[in-house]
Amino acid sequence: MQAHRRNIIFIDGECLVCHGLVKFVHRHDKQGIFHFSALQGEFAQKHDLITDRDKNDLHSVVLITDEQEQFRYSSAVLKIIESFGGPWKLISVLRIIPEFLRDFLYKLFARYRYNIGGKKKCEIPEGSLGAKFIA
Repeated sequence: MQAHRRNIIFIDGECLVCHGLVKFVHRHDKQGIFHFSALQGEFAQKHDLITDRDKNDLHSVVLITDEQEQFRYSSAVLKIIESFGGPWKLISVLRIIPEFLRDFLYKLFARYRYNIGGKKKCEIPEGSLGAKFIA
C-alpha cells in the first residue's frame, strides 16, 4: 500500500477499547494510510461509505479501503494488522480459522467490551493522531 491511499476505519466512538485500537493502529501505521471515524459520527451518517446495518451495529469495526472494499469484524482487524508488514504479517495465520468462528469470538468480545474498557465519548485527540480523524 502506498502512502497516498486513504483507508478509513469506522469504530464505536463511545468505546474505550475501540479508542485503544485507534492508538495501536496509529502507532504501527508506518505508511500513514489509515484514517478514523466514529460509526455514530456525522461523516458516517452523511456518506454512503457504510451501510445502515453498520451504522446500527456498534459491535463492528468497519474498514473501507481506498478501493472501496469493505471488511468488518475479525476480517477488518486482520486486514489492518496485516498491513503493518514485518512480523505483523504472521497474524494472517489466523485466517485458517473459519470466518464464522473468528467473527463469533469477535462478537463475543465486543458484547462485553464496555465491561473491559468502559464507555465514554472519546474526544478527538490532538496532534498527529487527531489529524487522522474524520469528524
